[in-house]
Amino acid sequence: MAVYVDALFKTQIADQWPYSQACHMVATSNKELLLMAEKLNLDVEDIKSMDSINLFYLNIHKRRKAIRKGAREITTQQLFERKKEWKS
Repeated sequence: MAVYVDALFKTQIADQWPYSQACHMVATSNKELLLMAEKLNLDVEDIKSMDSINLFYLNIHKRRKAIRKGAREITTQQLFERKKEWKS
């Protein structure tokens, strides 16, 4: 079981997301995802769902912190290849 972050991608700056980049943070279980979210001081209400996978969007600073806290880096392609394993 693990938490993963993929590569940063460009985003549109908006009121809800004032950053020019983001990445996805996913985990092999919702419990692990929520534990990491707590370590990163993320609001649980910010959880999103993509193709039945729960995830958080992280800015570059939260991504770095997640890696320091044990998240593993993967490519976005790897994330989508493995998404069936991580379905909620």
